[in-house]
Amino acid sequence: MDAATGEVFADSDAAARMIYERLLAAVQRFGPVEIEPKKNVIHLVSGRAFAVVHPSRAGSS
Repeated sequence: MDAATGEVFADSDAAARMIYERLLAAVQRFGPVEIEPKKNVIHLVSGRAFAVVHPSRAGSS
């Protein structure tokens, strides 16, 4: 996980990071995916954004 992506997960627990890593591995099986970290979310892009990952803060429901 690069520094910009890591910042999005800074307040999240380890489970959120693990789910993101599994999701990323799954979608990359379909072809190349660009990861575009924003301030609070991560866009997954293949030509256009097809998913947005918005991790919750640790301890929040």
